[in-house]
Amino acid sequence: MKTKLFLATPLLALTLASSASAEFENPRPPAWRGDGCTLYAGFGTDCPGFTSAFGAPNLPDDPSTTVGFTPTLTQLTPGAIVTSTCNIYNPGLANSFSLSVPTLAGEDIFEVVLQVRSNGNARDDSSFLLDFGNGPVVPDQFEVLGMAPEQAEEVFAVWDLRCEPSTIGSVTVAFAASAANMSLDLVELDVRYRGECGAGTATCFGDGTGSQCPCGNNGATGNGCGIPQNAAGANLVGFGSPSVSSQDVSFEVTGLNAMGAPAIVMIRSTSLNPAGATFGDGLLCTAGSVVRFGATFGQNGTACIPYSHGAMAGAGTFYYQGWFRSTPISFCDTNAAFNLTNAYEVVWP
Repeated sequence: MKTKLFLATPLLALTLASSASAEFENPRPPAWRGDGCTLYAGFGTDCPGFTSAFGAPNLPDDPSTTVGFTPTLTQLTPGAIVTSTCNIYNPGLANSFSLSVPTLAGEDIFEVVLQVRSNGNARDDSSFLLDFGNGPVVPDQFEVLGMAPEQAEEVFAVWDLRCEPSTIGSVTVAFAASAANMSLDLVELDVRYRGECGAGTATCFGDGTGSQCPCGNNGATGNGCGIPQNAAGANLVGFGSPSVSSQDVSFEVTGLNAMGAPAIVMIRSTSLNPAGATFGDGLLCTAGSVVRFGATFGQNGTACIPYSHGAMAGAGTFYYQGWFRSTPISFCDTNAAFNLTNAYEVVWP
């Protein structure tokens, strides 16, 4: 195992502690690590660990790294060395790093978690940025965990990309030291993408497999009833990890009126009418006591609704639908101007 490198002064840059292993004092692995549609890579877990101090990429060395996942970590400032403990240390300038995730063909990344352990001079908080082609993005969550007197610190950063309108196939994460004499010890990277790992199961459709839509406006297979601007109807899916503790499922509605910004609200129940009942221009599938949440507006035919289930709602099976404004008012029900998506079932353990 690696030993910890303490950096009280540049003169002590290569002084080693006796037998401590290089590991996170405050590990923050995401609850979803190891689930489907997730990737993990660890750097610097043991010697040789980091093999390049400047200009060339370092590959993950943690045996737990997801098979086939090959992000690269490159130090970009000249003058750095790989120490005898296999850290990346720069005595004269501030280290800067680029962590690149290779393109996940056909996939959509929606969360990135980074944990970094270093010794010596501190990190530059403003340097922790993620780029997926639309310019740098600051973390949605950022924590610094100092551990004096070892002069070691750990940084935990999370980028939540669930409601980004563009598909994200690859990302690059940048971070840097605030000054010389910073030694990079450990890096852990977790990535979550949508893939085929839905949070639940679609059910109760407006495609004619259950009740017929109110005015013959059956939608496409798996969708809700058709709307004036889209005969295929709107579709609801969920993605993320349905856990009461992690509370990180999001819902996405597609097939809305792309020419406007229709209002949409999510509805939830613990009972289901599997065939659906006529309601406005669509079919209401949620039954019994119905709770509203997550009001928003569609953009370019799509709406994204992050959702926190909460311990008060409890475990069990829940059903969700998107209920949205649909015009013109004379389409089906002349007393209403709304429609619904298919229903979506999520089991919260």
